[in-house]
Amino acid sequence: MLTRHTLWRIVITSRPLQALAIGLLATGVAALLWLAAPATNAALEWSVYDRWLSHRPPIALSSSLTIIAPDPERVDQEGLVSLDRAQLAQLITTAHDSGAIAIGLAHRLSHASPSQLGGAASDVLFSEALATAGPVVTVASDDMPETPGSVALGHLHLQLHSDHIARLIPLSVTQGTRTVPAFGSRLYTLATHQPLAVAPDDTRLINPVGDGSFAAFPTLSWSAVWDALQRQDATALDRWFNGKVVVILPSRPSDEPWLLPTGARVSSTTAHLHLLNS
Repeated sequence: MLTRHTLWRIVITSRPLQALAIGLLATGVAALLWLAAPATNAALEWSVYDRWLSHRPPIALSSSLTIIAPDPERVDQEGLVSLDRAQLAQLITTAHDSGAIAIGLAHRLSHASPSQLGGAASDVLFSEALATAGPVVTVASDDMPETPGSVALGHLHLQLHSDHIARLIPLSVTQGTRTVPAFGSRLYTLATHQPLAVAPDDTRLINPVGDGSFAAFPTLSWSAVWDALQRQDATALDRWFNGKVVVILPSRPSDEPWLLPTGARVSSTTAHLHLLNS
């Protein structure tokens, strides 16, 4: 009969059994670490990638991307803009008429416009602009009704690891009975006419420009577009929009709950702009 001391002598004299014991011990320690401190485990697992991201050569901004954002003076303390959809309709129509190959609107269409912001009249103009330029990619929401063919839906979800850092974007999510692709990848598909083959759990690493903040992107202000329209400056409009993917932001990203490996805090919209750029 094997006693504890006999078993121990067998183990310490057998290299295969030593390797097995060390492997089991390491597995046990890793499991305890995961249970006790999942954030530490995730940080260790992604440490090589995080260090590489901080020291890699900077990636280029796509010359085919134009981002239109509100003028800073129009933004309130919460980063919001009093939004009249008639103005959005004019931006969409201008981009389309100037040769944009795909248009995205980082805005949910789940509610009608309030009366103080144009009400039904603005919504009619907005619907006509979508019908002319569509499909325009907008942001999906759970309470969104059935959408017309002039609207293509994209999601703004991110995947958070246990160390509270966002590194991945799911390429599709399920909302109700709909499978919704990522906002950035939906725009890419429209621009290139190359549908992405996406499995249900597919993700894409966020590949940020600069430090990943919204400030890393050059933006075109609403007022610059209005001024060009007033001057009938076809040269400027062609330079900004012809052959470009145009993303219209109804507000400047200011709610920044997502922490990137670079240390920057960003909105989900900004993260999807990085996906589109890459």
